[in-house]
Amino acid sequence: MGMQDKPLTAWQEWRAQPDSIDVLCARIVNGETLTAIARSLNAGVATLTDWIAADPERSARAREARIAAAGSYEEQALDELRDAADPFALAKAKEVAHHLRWKASKANPRMYGEKLDVTAEVGIKALPDDQLLKRAQELAVKLGIGLDTTGSVSAQKNSL
Repeated sequence: MGMQDKPLTAWQEWRAQPDSIDVLCARIVNGETLTAIARSLNAGVATLTDWIAADPERSARAREARIAAAGSYEEQALDELRDAADPFALAKAKEVAHHLRWKASKANPRMYGEKLDVTAEVGIKALPDDQLLKRAQELAVKLGIGLDTTGSVSAQKNSL
């Protein structure tokens, strides 16, 4: 009696499918977590993430799917809030919605991340002409050049 081949696991069957990355990306875009996907395939999350990371194209596609999924997190948050039937459920829904907004901000920071204020005020101190000329002459001495009374270079004091 010969040794029979063991049947393939759900994970082995799934990853052997040519469209497995398409199916994975669709599930991610629909808001399914990697944990839930791995569980449905009787695989560990590490196994699934290792499989994704092992191929640059798969990795890029999964990353794009996570970015696209950020929009579904917003919808899930609204659903949670709308479905709350009592004060306890509403409090729980607010926490879930907060987490989903955070998750969206990490998956797609350009669209859902914190908006940063990158403005700056720069103060320029205006000096009267006589003080400006005096300061220019002080700097000219340090540089070894001469300035006339109009602020024009009059002569090179030191040659470098």
